[in-house]
Amino acid sequence: MNSRDVSKILIVIVIVSTFSFALTILPESARAATHYVGGVGPGNYTTIQSAIDAAFPGDTVYVYNGTYVENVVVYKTLNLTGEDRNTTIIDANRSGDAILVTADWVNVTGFTAMMTGFATSDSGIMLDSVQNCYIANNNPSHTNWNSIYLRYSNNNTITNNVNFSDNMYGIRLFHSHYNTITYNNASFTYGYGLRVRFSDNNTISHNNFSDNDNGIEVFLSFNNTISNNTISKFGKGIDLTYSSRNRITGNILYHNYGWGIIVYQSDNNIIDNNIAFSNNWYAIYLRESRGVIITDNAFREDGIFIRGNLVEHWNTHVIDISNTANGKPIYYWKNVTGGTVPSAAGQVILANCTNVTVENQNISDTAAGVLLGFSSYNMIANNTMWENWHSGYFYRSDNNTFVNNSGTEIYYSIVSYYSHNNTYEENSFSSRYGVGIDFDRSHNNTIHNNTFFENAEGSGIRLIRAFNNTVTNNMAYSNYYDGISVGYSCNNTIVNNTFSSNRLDGISLGYSSNNNTIIGNLVSINKATGISIASSVDNMVYHNNIINNTEQAYDDSDANQWDNGYPSGGNYWDDYNGTDDMNGPNQDIPGSDGIGDTPYNITGGPNQDRYPLMSPLIPMPTLPSEPQNLQAIGGGQQVSLSWDQPASTGGSPVINYRIYRGNASGGETFLVEVGNMLSYVDGGLTAGQTYYYQVSAVNFAGEGPLSNEANATLKAPPGSPDMISANLTGFWYEDVTITWALSSDDGAGQNSVVGYEIYRNTTFDPNGLGYGLLTSLPNGTASYTDMWAGEPDMANYFYRTCALDNIGIRSCSQTQAAKFTRYIVRGLNLVSFPLIPSDGDVNVVLQTVHHDIHWLYDSPNHTWKSSVKSKPYSQGLGSMNNTMGMWVNVTTNSNFTVAGIVPTETTIYLKAGWNLIGFPSFNSTYSLVDLKAQTGATRVEGYDASAPPYFLRKLQDSDTLQAGQGYWVYLTQDTTWTLTNT
Repeated sequence: MNSRDVSKILIVIVIVSTFSFALTILPESARAATHYVGGVGPGNYTTIQSAIDAAFPGDTVYVYNGTYVENVVVYKTLNLTGEDRNTTIIDANRSGDAILVTADWVNVTGFTAMMTGFATSDSGIMLDSVQNCYIANNNPSHTNWNSIYLRYSNNNTITNNVNFSDNMYGIRLFHSHYNTITYNNASFTYGYGLRVRFSDNNTISHNNFSDNDNGIEVFLSFNNTISNNTISKFGKGIDLTYSSRNRITGNILYHNYGWGIIVYQSDNNIIDNNIAFSNNWYAIYLRESRGVIITDNAFREDGIFIRGNLVEHWNTHVIDISNTANGKPIYYWKNVTGGTVPSAAGQVILANCTNVTVENQNISDTAAGVLLGFSSYNMIANNTMWENWHSGYFYRSDNNTFVNNSGTEIYYSIVSYYSHNNTYEENSFSSRYGVGIDFDRSHNNTIHNNTFFENAEGSGIRLIRAFNNTVTNNMAYSNYYDGISVGYSCNNTIVNNTFSSNRLDGISLGYSSNNNTIIGNLVSINKATGISIASSVDNMVYHNNIINNTEQAYDDSDANQWDNGYPSGGNYWDDYNGTDDMNGPNQDIPGSDGIGDTPYNITGGPNQDRYPLMSPLIPMPTLPSEPQNLQAIGGGQQVSLSWDQPASTGGSPVINYRIYRGNASGGETFLVEVGNMLSYVDGGLTAGQTYYYQVSAVNFAGEGPLSNEANATLKAPPGSPDMISANLTGFWYEDVTITWALSSDDGAGQNSVVGYEIYRNTTFDPNGLGYGLLTSLPNGTASYTDMWAGEPDMANYFYRTCALDNIGIRSCSQTQAAKFTRYIVRGLNLVSFPLIPSDGDVNVVLQTVHHDIHWLYDSPNHTWKSSVKSKPYSQGLGSMNNTMGMWVNVTTNSNFTVAGIVPTETTIYLKAGWNLIGFPSFNSTYSLVDLKAQTGATRVEGYDASAPPYFLRKLQDSDTLQAGQGYWVYLTQDTTWTLTNT
């Protein structure tokens, strides 16, 4: 007896023993017979349904490997067992469920259930109004809507099922209670890995949910336990909505694109002993929820965020210091009056607190450094906060002081919602994706003497629906949008600020922002408009210095005032070219008065500054002096530059440094602006070349003189490794192994290579741009296996290997390895592959495809070559390369996956007449017009699954060719066709 037969017997024994308890309580006697489906045994059934129909309660229906195109209905208590979950396939042929269970005490194990119908209830495996069923060790994938669906079904066990790819939902519960969902692996669904609706008292544990659009949804469901699951790479990890008294414990949540756990209008839940790290928003988001207990959780690069419009949404939770953010305790204080938060906090949350002090903290990599809700008269001072989603967040919190804090945050640095009479003073913040300080429906606040700079996707200051705020003596510069943006906001005072070098406007008023006062500001070097007013009236704008903006001012209304009358005057415009020979309200009396004799016209409407100032009313900065001590150090293909700040900044901060480069002394031209940085790495250079550099400083007045000249000659990089091969490895071809030739400088010589770096990306770039570092390996290593990147993973992967020498110079392989995957469905398919494989044998090329016949067309001899897998001999197909197209009859939907080297250039020899070819390029814009222009082809046909019996259609000139597809090309004469991947 071989091991495979032993395995079959053991499977049956385990299932029967699991079933024995059920038999003792069934109301009628049952016979433990086994009915076989498929295989070669005498009397075996040809369909699963016919075996079920013939079975008695308690029997086993054992199904041998194969594809069974049917809709199986299990309406009796029995065991339904497949030989192997990956190769025993029930194909619903795009109609209804693959397996529908309508009887209690049913076991279903060992199947791939796929290709269900398009109704939202159609499922790979569906349990409908049943109890005590056991669904284990199945692969319900490619099912359109649901992998496994429990509807009005209780006390069932769903365990050890895998894959669940290409579905809307992995596991779905609807009005189903007391079920156990454990040790399943659900990945690559388009909705949720697990969706629980109107379902209570379920246990969801030890599952892996990864790479789905969302992880677990619990909606209007109570008393469920979600424990010890791994949840990653979702929009939301766990989503509780209108669901109370659930427990979330012992889970690992990481790299989710939204929240790790969101609790929305869900009360009295317990969240404990979870680990959450590197989620894009927050680890735990409590929104409009009460009485949540949060204990013993560990967060890294994550934290807790609370929002709700009632005080009980903030101050009814239990969040103790057993929770940590980056190894430091989270301090959640509620209903506290007075006191100072202890030092070394990982995060601070004040809920309904008064007169609390938060000072001298260093808080980084969490949701919000300091989060206030319904808290007043608190002091947040002298804190350093870096890489948090927010540094300070104020919700319905008044009369607080936020002073002398600094940091660079991920999103909006300071946020104020419905919060009034607060003071924000002497803070310095920038953000990677948001706004420096954002006021929304917040009134009577003071923003004084702050610096908001380099907010990468927002403005320095933003006021939305915010009234009676005072903005004074701030600097907002080098922001991606405006220095200050004001929308739907009235009666604000903007005085004596500096708004400079912003990508859009210095000051922007729009959308019914009326009765604002803008006085004494320096508005300079903004890329769009200095001061812009749109759809807003009754604003006062005067005594501002408006200098060197792309457009100085814009106003589309005739109801704003751009001066303060005579003799106070208007604004200083550095491009005003009028004279000052007259004085008086009408400028008709001889004699100078410091006011231009003619008005300054405002673009956009009839507005004018009637009394433009001839010189600034506020002190103007001068140009900075030159940066000092510029140094250049060369290495590999880059030069590292460093310098010291100018001796004089000209009375305003340096906001930018400009770098100039040349190939000869004195021949430098502008290269790049780098912001307020004192170093820069100039990459992509040529070894052996000498490069010359100078640097200048820019402040609010403009660009100062150039620094001293520095030069560097680049050292030659180490010898590059050369890619040799890429292969699918592992028992199920689940891995990708790449190999390369060692660098000629590996471990020896001046350019001694000390290690290798592997870079990977999902799209091809000939220079490896945008590739991420996958791993680093020691010198002497010539291969690497990328686990689980092979056949089951639908992504394409491109690999580049770089040698790293002893001073950090790298040299990368000129060629790249890759894994290419194309999903092909059952039936006739026309395929090709765009890589150079290590082994071009057709059977190796098609090793991941379930098929029975494949054909090649020999164009020079106008003959077909074919191979039938069931026959013990080959009919001469031999090897295949990436220039060929091939017909394949696929018996089961498959991932056509190949690994190999990406060709730099491929030449295809075309004969007069019909040619069956591949498209060996990753150029995604190559059209039929390009093919015809290069080859003179008169007709091209491509695969069309909806056009039997030949499954071909004539391509149109606008069609693009795609890697992995095969094409019929007709020519009137012999020619060659050369494609590149450069």
